[in-house]
Amino acid sequence: MRRCEADALRRLRDDLYARIVDLDFDREVGKTDEEGYHRERADLRREALAALRRLDERSTATAITAAEKEAIERAIRAARDRTPGYRRRDAVDRPGRAPPRL
Repeated sequence: MRRCEADALRRLRDDLYARIVDLDFDREVGKTDEEGYHRERADLRREALAALRRLDERSTATAITAAEKEAIERAIRAARDRTPGYRRRDAVDRPGRAPPRL
């Protein structure tokens, strides 16, 4: 894989993680309905997985393994932690309490 393609895939991956964080935030503040949230989040996760697999030089996306799901969720949590002002719903609902660590 050429370096510029790998860089583009990394940017795509990071963009997808940021979009998932934004979507999670929108859900937490009630800006999206549950069905739409779950559908869009699943789509974004599939896209992120495809980018990760392409980075691993695999050409096709297949079923997501438990380890891959966990790796994606860890990356999303890390992106969320880096997002200024992002707070989980339970922290918003109970002022003064920090959200639980995932």
